[in-house]
Amino acid sequence: MFGNDYELKHYVLKGTGVSRKGLNIICFIGIFIFGWLLALVFDLLGRGKQGWFYVVPMMVCLFISINIAPAFGILVPIIYIIGWIHANAVLSGYQSSARNRIGLTDRLPEDELTADAIMEKGILQIEVLSAGEAGASTLAKAILMPGGDAQLLNLSGVVLFRAKHFAEAKQFFVRALSSTKEDALMRQIKLNLTKVEKKLK
Repeated sequence: MFGNDYELKHYVLKGTGVSRKGLNIICFIGIFIFGWLLALVFDLLGRGKQGWFYVVPMMVCLFISINIAPAFGILVPIIYIIGWIHANAVLSGYQSSARNRIGLTDRLPEDELTADAIMEKGILQIEVLSAGEAGASTLAKAILMPGGDAQLLNLSGVVLFRAKHFAEAKQFFVRALSSTKEDALMRQIKLNLTKVEKKLK
């Protein structure tokens, strides 16, 4: 799944997904209200612990500036801005990897295009490149093809659910459920099916 790109795979599987605009809006708000929002951004990027590498030093510097040495206060916005830039760099890396992966899929001969390859492309379009409609269109082609890895089918349903394409998400969950006998995955798919069916009522 997603080739040998561990970082991209980890983001798609563990991150919640965030657009460039969303990332920068959250960080901008964090400047004025809640500095810990920087940790939230890294969590959305699938790197939850990394965010605290910035937030904890900011808190320490703020404490020192209030109680011991006011000069330390200048370090708080500097650390925050460095973290903000870093978050954007991480997202840029994911997006570059996604475009490269999609490029490989687009260059495949027609007879080598599998449901799995098409699903990967659609997932990356929605989850990494924030191209929701393009990704939904790609996944609509995948569901018409035979076969498919159960985990990818489930993940396709998840990203479609997040993009509010509930009917299409249900199709993937149903296919995924019939494609696996793994207990843990079956439980997750059934839970996802329950969620999407509530949305369709």
